[in-house]
Amino acid sequence: MSGNLTLIVSGPQSAYDAYRELLKEIGPKVLYVGDAEQARLIKLAINAGLAITTELLAELVILMERHGLDRSVLLDVLGESVLGSPFVKYKSANLLNRDYIATFTTELLAKDLRLALALADEVNLTLPAVQLVSDLVEEAAIGYGDADFAALLPHLQRRHGHEPDIPAIMDE
Repeated sequence: MSGNLTLIVSGPQSAYDAYRELLKEIGPKVLYVGDAEQARLIKLAINAGLAITTELLAELVILMERHGLDRSVLLDVLGESVLGSPFVKYKSANLLNRDYIATFTTELLAKDLRLALALADEVNLTLPAVQLVSDLVEEAAIGYGDADFAALLPHLQRRHGHEPDIPAIMDE
């Protein structure tokens, strides 16, 4: 682990004030976001963004590999480009090593996307990108539900007739 845990906290201000120092012992960054359930809402928003970013990475890797470009070159350039982010840099090592040991499972991401879409429904919004990626994550969860959500890549490989980085487990 990289020791970059950020805690997103909401709830009564008095409880936050009482436990702020303890929370800082758990993670170096503690962000208080409000007195109700704002942390839950923000977590769902962040996970929707992670899903979209991961699907984009998977699509770019398979496209470039089909054109003969090594994924290490692509991921290095992406990490240093305008698209680079701490997340892209963090996931690049796993994608290079074809390591899909779960830090957050595909099934859990599918659940969070369903919850994010339900939040949107509550306020009469549609989230087309989140909906599209949610459908893809639901597909990927069949066979890769217990794998890290970066398994969107082997799911896409399998979908296009490529040898996937890891085999699907179809009895999930």
